[in-house]
Amino acid sequence: MQLTFKELIKEQVPPQVIVVAAFVVMLAIGYGIWSSETSGDFTVTAPLYATDIFVDNGKAATLKNPGDKMTFTYPAGKHIVIVSRGGYWPWKKDLNIVAKQNIALSPFLVEQEINPEKITQLSFSDNVITLSEEYSDALALFKNLSISDEMLPLVAATNLKDVRAADYFPGRKDVLLVAVKDGIFAIDAVQKDPRNFQPVYKGTSPVFVKTANDVLLVKDGDSIFRIAGIK
Repeated sequence: MQLTFKELIKEQVPPQVIVVAAFVVMLAIGYGIWSSETSGDFTVTAPLYATDIFVDNGKAATLKNPGDKMTFTYPAGKHIVIVSRGGYWPWKKDLNIVAKQNIALSPFLVEQEINPEKITQLSFSDNVITLSEEYSDALALFKNLSISDEMLPLVAATNLKDVRAADYFPGRKDVLLVAVKDGIFAIDAVQKDPRNFQPVYKGTSPVFVKTANDVLLVKDGDSIFRIAGIK
């Protein structure tokens, strides 16, 4: 004797299991858990090793290597994404996820303890005191310091006042380095809500230049410092 599909289910599965399964399915559909019509995606690219991803105050994943990508699916609406790593300032993004759309996130992380290396200003030779060659070469880079035409609209969009110097963050075209009256900061060039703002150097009147190998030379008063390895 052949059984219909309904009869087969009735024969093999206890009634209470069918009721529970039906309830779970309806609940999932009602909350959009399984519905692509009511959920959207965002993709995070890791800036460093061992980058932790938090979504709505819960840990969602750890990305092991720089450049690793992971896509997350969440119901449409507002969500908070925080990217962090021990010893670095956290990066935050308030997302408004739209159904069936993907948002690309490229966070940046700056070390909390950056130790600038001071370039020796004076050298002593044969009882004669002169400017050190390294200091003199670095000082020459600041003589014609100006903000490039490419940077001007990006800086203006940040609404920062009294910007003294600006350039791209090493290795990035979506993050700025800006010098203001009390320090140098990394700031989102394009992403807002909120605009991430992370300190790189604290001083009194700093300006900076970025060398061809992405080393920052910072002039603060008469002192010049070297900052290497930020990324």
